[in-house]
Amino acid sequence: MSPAVALATLWGAWALWHVGAGRAPDHRRSPALIARQRSLRRWVIAAVVALAVHPMLAIGVGVWWTRRHLAERRRRANEQAARFADVPEVADLFVVALSAGLTVRSALLGVADQILIGGGMCFTFFAALGHSVGSSLLEPDRIDDCKALLDEFGDRLVLPSDVVALGPGGKVGDPEAGGEVRNMGRSVPDGWMGLDIGPGSAAEFADHVLEASTVLWNGPMGVFEDPRFEAGTRSVAQAVADCRGFTVIGGGDSAAAIAQFGFEDQVDHISTGGGASLELIERGDLPGVEALRRAPNAVEADESDEFNE
Repeated sequence: MSPAVALATLWGAWALWHVGAGRAPDHRRSPALIARQRSLRRWVIAAVVALAVHPMLAIGVGVWWTRRHLAERRRRANEQAARFADVPEVADLFVVALSAGLTVRSALLGVADQILIGGGMCFTFFAALGHSVGSSLLEPDRIDDCKALLDEFGDRLVLPSDVVALGPGGKVGDPEAGGEVRNMGRSVPDGWMGLDIGPGSAAEFADHVLEASTVLWNGPMGVFEDPRFEAGTRSVAQAVADCRGFTVIGGGDSAAAIAQFGFEDQVDHISTGGGASLELIERGDLPGVEALRRAPNAVEADESDEFNE
């Protein structure tokens, strides 16, 4: 056996394992992800055969597959945007961006059955309900906006019922600095800072996610970088990974969280831009995506459908 054939065989065996079912059981992955992994295995086999024949042929196969893969990613992104814009399915949307969050949330309420609100954004809603928030993150100038959303869409906005808070003297990200950590309800005492959703809320949010047919997660449930306040985000990440619906991670901190907990290969799509993904949902298009569609070498969506056949 020539060195090229031996190398191709070893690389192919590793690649097939890496993208195969060994990464996660089929019942833990969505049908769309399973289909893409099976398709990818076929392209890996083609590349292995090409490498065994001639290295330049393998490069050609790789370039061709990469172009098809990028076209498929673009098609899927546009398809997902159309789904949110035109089809009011069950969609659990986690939005905790502050200044832009309320604007985007208002747009999403037109198509989403439920929006689960965690992270720092929930405390502005707590204040709108009359609860004290202590030293937690708060946007006083958006309280009236939150009241208006609660009055109009209160049946579709799901707020945490409990939080995990850090007491006076504690330091975020430094467990050695001291400070008491306590589970409490929606009211946070003076000097305390809410930094994660509580265990009850985490279980409730997970139930909503597992029942959804479409999930967009944008924003962690708390300061997950600190192990004392990672439980809520971990619980939601696990639920998104276990969900049998179409799952999208909005990018930014959500992408970092899903990777930290080891679930990045169990979701359908991870966006590389959190703010951009929200803008796409809000406005229906992005300048960069529009430019790609108009490019002279753009691949039509129906051509890239062969990727998953």
